[in-house]
Amino acid sequence: MVHTTGTYGSDTVARAVARYTDAKVGELQSLYLSRAGAAYHDALAALSTLRKDEILSPWMQVGNMFLAALFDGWDETQLGELGRGPQQAVTAFQTALQLYAIHQRSKGEGVHASWRGTDDAEGKGNRFGAACYELAEFNKRARRVDTDNAVTRRMAVVDSVSDFPGMVRGIRSLITMMRGADRTIVLDYGSLASDLYLMQFPESKPRVMQRWAGDYYHARRSDEVARKQAKTKKNQPA
Repeated sequence: MVHTTGTYGSDTVARAVARYTDAKVGELQSLYLSRAGAAYHDALAALSTLRKDEILSPWMQVGNMFLAALFDGWDETQLGELGRGPQQAVTAFQTALQLYAIHQRSKGEGVHASWRGTDDAEGKGNRFGAACYELAEFNKRARRVDTDNAVTRRMAVVDSVSDFPGMVRGIRSLITMMRGADRTIVLDYGSLASDLYLMQFPESKPRVMQRWAGDYYHARRSDEVARKQAKTKKNQPA
């Protein structure tokens, strides 16, 4: 078993949390997007339960097929024993699932997709920092004001607080903004779950914050380059 005590999180556990969350969120999203039948209504009920309960109760699964199978496939050798010892992996997974439920609400398209690590992958999910840039950019275009600071201020709040519930509140405020954006912002919830796991360890959190900042400003630079290239192409003689 991988031990996760101390001030550093395990990268092995973080990757396992990402894989498990990606699979479960993908399953829930697929059921939701089916838009018909018992499985769809089960997904709707699961999403509603996840949105309203900040602390997930073991009783929430009663009568719901998806929630009843929430930990089917949980690998205790990699992720830790359920209900025994450190529960950072469980907390990260459940928190990511709840944030997904908030983000997906009333959306006709899926808001989760895996990050592929390439700039030209059609439909890929963003890691959290890049998703925050996309949020700022869409809001700026829609409202004709610079909302960059509104987003980065919230990211800075997440960075400044030391307690995990405070971090989650800050992330939830950003996810809520993403849900209300003009178009669907697609996020890799497996990657976010990995971040949430590492953020519970004081010595690992700074690495997550640095990655968010790097992804945010890389997305901004890529967007600026793309706009310049488009402008140059437009001004070229036919």
